Amino acid sequence: MAKQFFDVKCRDCGEITEKFDHLVGFDVLLECDACGGDALRIVSYPNVMGKEAYRDGYQRTGWGDLKKAAKLDAEAMNVPEAKRAEYKKEAAKHRESAKRALERKGGE
Repeated sequence: MAKQFFDVKCRDCGEITEKFDHLVGFDVLLECDACGGDALRIVSYPNVMGKEAYRDGYQRTGWGDLKKAAKLDAEAMNVPEAKRAEYKKEAAKHRESAKRALERKGGE
């Protein structure tokens, strides 16, 4: 079985670290590298940019806001239900900001 990179989040200290190992399920407890506590695999999004982000900059194209929204969506899946709405609301703000940036870029 091949090894892969994946992120884990500690239940005790909240530290998110990257591991390179045999891929495990989301319900398997792992050891936290920071404190030795129980850690679980979490969903994370890759850091991918198109050439537009390099040429025009993050804020102008909206890539920065889209990246923040994706990160908040991933984090929302790993927080208690009571706080999840806050993460989703913040992600929606970043998506709206990206939409406005793309509209401005199209209007040039």
